[in-house]
Amino acid sequence: MTHCDILLFFATTSEKEQLQKAANDRGIDFKKTQGERLVYYDLGRIGTIRVMAHKCEMGPFSPNGSAARAIRASSETQATSIISMGMAFGVDRTLQEGGDVLVSEQLRPYDYKKVICNQQSHASSKDTPSGVSEDFSKTPSYLPKSFLLDLFKTQNQVFKTGRNYSVFFGSILSGGAMIHCDRYRDYLQAHLSKSGAPVIGGEMEGIGIISSTHSIEDPNWIIVKGISDFADSNREDEIIRFREPACFNSASFILDSLRNFNPQT
Repeated sequence: MTHCDILLFFATTSEKEQLQKAANDRGIDFKKTQGERLVYYDLGRIGTIRVMAHKCEMGPFSPNGSAARAIRASSETQATSIISMGMAFGVDRTLQEGGDVLVSEQLRPYDYKKVICNQQSHASSKDTPSGVSEDFSKTPSYLPKSFLLDLFKTQNQVFKTGRNYSVFFGSILSGGAMIHCDRYRDYLQAHLSKSGAPVIGGEMEGIGIISSTHSIEDPNWIIVKGISDFADSNREDEIIRFREPACFNSASFILDSLRNFNPQT
């Protein structure tokens, strides 16, 4: 049987391996199983919640990206919730560290913008047009499933001691672009923090995951990811160091929150 309550979504081998390690450390099953069309990993029942996991490709695009797979997998498993887990980038080295966990209070699609020609102008270089600006005033904010957000906020307060990472709640940027530039990261953070919750980080799969939601008023998703880098020129070196703890901490925070959830309280 491939039916579940919650479907965990990840996109890389490291995310899969660290989810499996976090599950094994807690005595939770992690069994590969074949659905009617897709492959899953069955974690069994965690507390009162039936949990499975699924791997998509990185980013929201392509037939195997997070958008297409979220629609197909949620239909096949009849999952009522999807948690996108794994790696994300942070935005503030003075407050955040590699391995810290980010939880979405909002999702802001950084590719959703209006590109405006401010004036008649030739390109100042072959790469960067002059007289071009971007308008983010119509960029939407998508809200996650309130039950899951409340669950993670409660568990963060109750089980804060003894962890080697911090948990941040706020807006998470999501889109198809791979950002390796601190100036562009800061530019997005500044423009997309003007309304709503402050931007705490960014990733690539969340904007696809929300495609499985039947209505904006009744979302079925949330993003819970660990910081593997800061989307700047140090990304390639840092991700080697922080990839595994970012994925493991994300998985651990999710599994501990689900395991400690008591529907009677």
